[in-house]
Amino acid sequence: MERRILMYWPDIIHFRLKKLMQLLAICLLLLVSSLFAFGADNNDFDSNELSSAKGLQGPQISGTVLGEDGTPLPGVNIIEKGTTNGTTTDLNGNFELVVTSTESVISCSYIGYLSEELVVGSQTNFTVNLVPDLETLEEVVVVGYGTQKKATLTGAVASVNGEALKKSPAINFSNTLSGRIPGVITYNRGGEPGYDEATIRIRGTNSIDFDPDDDIHPNDPLIVVDGIAGRSLDRLDPNDIESVSVLKDASAAIYGAQAANGVILITTKRGEAGKPTISFNYNQGWTTPTIIPPMADAATYATMINEVKMYRGLAPQYTDDEIQKFRDGSDPWNYPNTDWYGEVFQDYTSQNTWNGTVNGGTENLRYFLSVGGRFQDGIYVNSATNYQQYNFRSNIDGKISNNINWGMHLKHIKIINKLGVYEYPEKSNGI
Repeated sequence: MERRILMYWPDIIHFRLKKLMQLLAICLLLLVSSLFAFGADNNDFDSNELSSAKGLQGPQISGTVLGEDGTPLPGVNIIEKGTTNGTTTDLNGNFELVVTSTESVISCSYIGYLSEELVVGSQTNFTVNLVPDLETLEEVVVVGYGTQKKATLTGAVASVNGEALKKSPAINFSNTLSGRIPGVITYNRGGEPGYDEATIRIRGTNSIDFDPDDDIHPNDPLIVVDGIAGRSLDRLDPNDIESVSVLKDASAAIYGAQAANGVILITTKRGEAGKPTISFNYNQGWTTPTIIPPMADAATYATMINEVKMYRGLAPQYTDDEIQKFRDGSDPWNYPNTDWYGEVFQDYTSQNTWNGTVNGGTENLRYFLSVGGRFQDGIYVNSATNYQQYNFRSNIDGKISNNINWGMHLKHIKIINKLGVYEYPEKSNGI
């Protein structure tokens, strides 16, 4: 036993020294951080020093930013437009900044308020009064149990309106959510027309999907369309969407265990009282592969095969005469040189969407009618993988009395692809 201890004693000493060095490094790092923090507090490093560090020699301006009621606003962003030169207001709403010239434009922005811009000119002291952004604060957000205004919203709910989603040219509606809602991750594993639905994750993956090919995906969020749970959003028309809300926390508790991975609430458009409003839009686009790898021609490939044979000490597989026939195409049947990528793939393909809506009604009867279509061609020449979709939606709402309303909603989708023709009718009504 004593011999074993002596034999491993150098390893023990090395281990102890390694741990001691790590401890000393951590202490040194903490000491340096404390010194920096102490220096920052005692040197009163402000925006003027920052501007001087940048070498700015222009005029220095100062000012105070106030709210609607005259209360100083701390943390307001003060930026010189067109540059990275800027600062923020202190606890009393005051700021100081060195700008490049008297023609500089200063932008003042703060969450919940409209941005204010001012030209420096000959003035050196400013008083800026920011006005609340009432449109943002009054915006209504759909939640699991009704609607709330953004000003009083406390849950983790993110939303986007339909007008923003219409700007995306994606054929599949699930792909239009990409990058538009905080906390929502979308990724697409394929681009074949009709089979390009995005996988959606809210706040990451919460459980393990043992069989990704089955019909049950435990990580998928619950999709609720017009109050009906368990719907699909892949083939919705963005022109029919009023808003999309994502419930990420206890706001989704009303839907129970099925909302463990979050809830996506989709509200379609409704009729508005007034004269009929007719709209029509058409979008034409073209798609191209992101990357097509450059391929060697037949002569280059044959030369590389000969080099591999040579490195292995073997005789060449192709003679110089055969390689020349590959190159000049003098014997295309025995020595072909076909660019199959060029023959099979198109340089670009077309896609288009169109939609027409009619909206109107009276206080007692409102209607919204929508009809549209979308087409996407495959990347192959004379492709059989093109996708066509035609959709119709009718939302009719009426009022029987002050306390009784009724509604009738119809939807029909027709899909034409390489496997045939499919139709998906839906209807719902209630009081």
